[in-house]
Amino acid sequence: MKNGLAFMTVFSLAGIMLSCKPSLEAGANKAGADSVLTGIERGPCFGKCPEYKAVIYTTGFAEYYGRRNNPRQGYFQCRLSPEKLSEVKSLMKQYHMAEADSEYVNKFLADFPAYWLMVRDAKGSRKVLVNHQEPPYDILDYTVEIDKLVEGLPWKEIVRSGDQ
Repeated sequence: MKNGLAFMTVFSLAGIMLSCKPSLEAGANKAGADSVLTGIERGPCFGKCPEYKAVIYTTGFAEYYGRRNNPRQGYFQCRLSPEKLSEVKSLMKQYHMAEADSEYVNKFLADFPAYWLMVRDAKGSRKVLVNHQEPPYDILDYTVEIDKLVEGLPWKEIVRSGDQ
């Protein structure tokens, strides 16, 4: 009797674990199963600063969430080609993002449009806060390149159930 009960318990647990597997596989293409490669997030300011977050993941999946003061508002997704993904990785190397500090802040600026760069390198995933009128040229130039890249991607708007 005890063996039968133990067998049924193990069998039931195995069934429960296996029944969860399809939902994990279904989410494998989503951003949550991927690692951030790079991105940019621009927040609010006292003026008309564009507010958005764009993230490119290591598999080439990308997502964009536009909030205010820009032409694209809402949630968007796209997939970068292998060539475009390679170009992004080259930009990260060209502008030495692996050596970037974690922040470039001028504490005397009251309302300067701050933003965050997201990077993944040998140090892992991290954010770089930029709130400075004259950050290093590599940071400034990388920001310009990421903004251009984000603007030029073939975004497709995605309506999510919570967005309505």
